[in-house]
Amino acid sequence: MKIKAKIAMGNGKKWPRTVALYAFAVVVVALATGMRLWLEKAFGPMPLFVTFYPAVALVATVAGGGPGIVATLLSAMAADYWSIEPVGSFGAFKTNDAVAMGIFAGTGILLSAMIKYYRRVREKSIEAMRLANNYNRSLLEASLDPLVTISADGKVTDVNEATIKATGRTRQELIGTDFTYYFTEPEKARQGYRQVFEKGFITDYPLTIRHKDGKLTEVLYNASVYKDTRGNVMGIFAAARDVTLLKQAEAELKHYHDHLELVVKQRTSDLEATNRELTLSNENLEQFAYVASHDLQEPLRMMASYSELLERRYKSKLDTDADEFISYIVDGAKRMQKLINDLLAYSRIGRSDKPLEEIDCNAILNRVVGSMDDMAKSTGALITQDKLPVLMGNESNFIQLFQNLVGNAIKFHGPEAPRVHVGAAKGSDRWLFSIKDNGIGIEPQYQERVFLIFQRLHGRDKYPGTGIGLSICKKIVETQGGNIWFESEQGKGSTFYFTVPMKGEAKNE
Repeated sequence: MKIKAKIAMGNGKKWPRTVALYAFAVVVVALATGMRLWLEKAFGPMPLFVTFYPAVALVATVAGGGPGIVATLLSAMAADYWSIEPVGSFGAFKTNDAVAMGIFAGTGILLSAMIKYYRRVREKSIEAMRLANNYNRSLLEASLDPLVTISADGKVTDVNEATIKATGRTRQELIGTDFTYYFTEPEKARQGYRQVFEKGFITDYPLTIRHKDGKLTEVLYNASVYKDTRGNVMGIFAAARDVTLLKQAEAELKHYHDHLELVVKQRTSDLEATNRELTLSNENLEQFAYVASHDLQEPLRMMASYSELLERRYKSKLDTDADEFISYIVDGAKRMQKLINDLLAYSRIGRSDKPLEEIDCNAILNRVVGSMDDMAKSTGALITQDKLPVLMGNESNFIQLFQNLVGNAIKFHGPEAPRVHVGAAKGSDRWLFSIKDNGIGIEPQYQERVFLIFQRLHGRDKYPGTGIGLSICKKIVETQGGNIWFESEQGKGSTFYFTVPMKGEAKNE
């Protein structure tokens, strides 16, 4: 019901206008008829319908095709009644008059139809232009950036709301004015304008818009020419991107960057000072260990020598307690000598100024195994190996590394005879060595502890040693730039792994 009511209301609004248009047709024909009669009285007979064609054309143009056709029919009737014999009656009895009437009616109807078609096409074109203008205006106003069209002579022809806000002026105040007036550097703006005409476009051209109240907005202008349908340049379309916040962010970022650089320099200086102190402290400690080891060697040798001399001369000549005490002294002196020698070896790692040399790990391992021949025979140990690489390194360090790892694999054996295998696998940038045994194994919780200096997992009476061997291995490997670790299962053996970087690696076949 509501829809029908709206349609009825719409039609009701159109009826008065329609009636007025058709009434206009009647009035125009009546005036044309009166003028026709007056002209005939004043000037005598004249060509038929001479005043009616303009009347029909006027009605069709102003009122539309329908009223134009009505005007055509009314004009034909008026001409028939007032101008065609017999005057005062309807009906063209002469052939010429009938043909003239037919031509006039056909021409008038055709003219009305053509004008109606032209009006419809023109109305559609106007509507399309109106929609296009509305669409373009919507696009302009949707932008948060100032958008301006500028004529070929540098005058503002259109702006959007963002431009009004940026300048503090109304659209009426802006349109028709010189666009350079609203920038802090008018000449620079004019140069950019000329570049657009020369190149056809310009991108990220820096300018500063001055607001009516003095506020400044830094922008990057992007502009291009626009042309008519014939390709003639009509003007410039320009868009400004507000970069005020970006500039502020860049300034803050630079401030933080400068501050960070200052902090980094200060921290770097502090770290360098700390590193120098640590280096000096390490050198002092190493020097102390080295000197202390040397200084302790002589009295220990004397103690060991004289205690052994006492044991040889007076064993079984004194009571059993004396023999036991002398045995303790000899054993303690020997263990102290071994401990000092190991400490001395530990302190020497990484101190050598000797350059790296080409070392054959196969030859080194064979040399180590040969030195353990008595130990291997006494335990029934079997040592096998893969083909090992040729590296750049310190030979004495690698001898000690293999000696400690292979020696441990034999020493910590289980009920079965020791089986030790030494392997090596080539990675992308380093070699991976492995020493696998079938010994007693190590529990996982001791993963880190075994590499600490003087840390023992077993009593000295069961497995002799100073507890420094794996610490020496760790220091050798890390000095070489690698890592060392192990995998083990209690009662089923262990596999010790260590890596050696390929930097400066010698050729390998």
